Amino acid sequence: MGVEWLLATPVQFYAGARFYRAGFAELRHFNPGMNSLVMIGSSAAYFYSVAALLAPALFPVGTAVSYFEAAAVIVTLILLGRYFEHIAKGRTSEAIKKLLQLQAKTARVIREDETVELPIDAVVTGDRILVRPGSVFQSMASLRRVTPTLMSR
Repeated sequence: MGVEWLLATPVQFYAGARFYRAGFAELRHFNPGMNSLVMIGSSAAYFYSVAALLAPALFPVGTAVSYFEAAAVIVTLILLGRYFEHIAKGRTSEAIKKLLQLQAKTARVIREDETVELPIDAVVTGDRILVRPGSVFQSMASLRRVTPTLMSR
């Protein structure tokens, strides 16, 4: 049980320090959240185990067991979950950036039977937009009429 105590202590108070900081702040503002839940749960297991290790006479014979591994597992799994969440958010951000790069910056507009390439911001209501097969276009308007090569806005 002593080795478990030595191994669980850095996990509880070094790796889990962020839970204590955020958890106490949540409780101080009467707004408990996940950090306070992790703090209370892992601390209960840790300090129960410390009491069982240092004062086994407080417990009925044979019931002074340790839960150091449970306290360490709680902190470790929550940190691992947050790490995976951070990685997933990073990948999502990358995908969104790539999608934004696909946005059309110009549009081919037909004005007075002449095709003109304009910045997308210069397209106004009533413009006819020429969209070639496979090309990308951006429009916040509803489509009134679509022909194979002509879209009216």
